[in-house]
Amino acid sequence: MNLWYEIGYTLRSIRRKIGFSVLCILVIVLGLSITLPLYSFAKNFVYTTLPYPDGHNLFTVRQIDSRTNSGPNGSNFDFYQFQTLTQTSSTVAELGAFYQSGFTLSDGEFAQQFSGVHMTAKALEFTAVNPILGRTLSSVDELPGADPAVVIGYDVWQ
Repeated sequence: MNLWYEIGYTLRSIRRKIGFSVLCILVIVLGLSITLPLYSFAKNFVYTTLPYPDGHNLFTVRQIDSRTNSGPNGSNFDFYQFQTLTQTSSTVAELGAFYQSGFTLSDGEFAQQFSGVHMTAKALEFTAVNPILGRTLSSVDELPGADPAVVIGYDVWQ
């Protein structure tokens, strides 16, 4: 077919039903104005690698309760399941575990709440963060009956 004939036919069709054509163009523009920012958000925040050494090799596995189809609360973390997975996994090089929770720090007079995580030493090791003072977590801290160990950020320390 002739290209100029097709373009002329299209323009005549648009002119004949101008209201419908404008409506179609508005729908397309609105769809793109919603889709492009959402894609940009997803690309920049969801699909980026973690800001750690070898962050492209890190991934998160979540525990889901099949009865409620939701994740557990922070206090329902199953350390035994994690240990079993660590010992039996042959496809994953290293495993670390963490769960989020809230903490209250007090000096006797003043108390303040912070959000933080309970984590294994291996999970902290993945971040390659070295403390300014003190030490990081070690596998000895995970043993039953071990003294509690805490790693705090600079902002909390201040």
